[in-house]
Amino acid sequence: MSFVRDRFTYTSLAKGLNQIGLHHRALKMILHMFHEEVDIDGFSLACFLSAAATLASMEAGKQLHCCAVKLGLNHEVSVSNSLIDMYSRCKCVEDAKSAFRSIREPSVVSWNSIISGLASNGCHAEALSTSEDMILVGAEPDGVTFAVVLSACSHGGLVDIGIKHFNSMLNQFGVPPQKSHYTLFLDMLGQAGRLTKVARTIESGAVQPGFVNLQDPVGILQAPL
Repeated sequence: MSFVRDRFTYTSLAKGLNQIGLHHRALKMILHMFHEEVDIDGFSLACFLSAAATLASMEAGKQLHCCAVKLGLNHEVSVSNSLIDMYSRCKCVEDAKSAFRSIREPSVVSWNSIISGLASNGCHAEALSTSEDMILVGAEPDGVTFAVVLSACSHGGLVDIGIKHFNSMLNQFGVPPQKSHYTLFLDMLGQAGRLTKVARTIESGAVQPGFVNLQDPVGILQAPL
């Protein structure tokens, strides 16, 4: 395909390499694109940023960020979202927040990325505050949002706030809790020593059959998330 390779070809190849864990090889694709003077768009750049994020490679991420600025792609939402993820995984929270602030109209994915990034770096209170900002500006949280929020509450020891968010999922936002949400919710209660609440939640029938062994309600608290 030496005479017909374009950005779609390279992006597809880089995406495939990412999916099978060959992130270093995925990053090398951008060098071939420059060498062959193939145009780079926001989707291809986001794909390369994903590889840098998985590798937690700050050097590669910074170079890709500079590339985005030079190509005028840094304001595309897909690129900004990838920058948030990359900087968060590299433990550069301020850079992640800066990338988020550069987005004029953040999508739900954008909000989830910054909330997750804050939570994964131990900024649990700020992650919850950001989730509240999300709601205040009229963005609708989804299942991913609540999973990240519950995880932040669990790791931050903010049990009462976590219970409030869990109850608001269906009642306020119409988001049905999934198995992952129940796992996070029960784990949060278990870590706080509220085993009576755990038992009541299971006995209420809220947890679907087969999700947990009712003879061993504490077992779910020891299951990997």
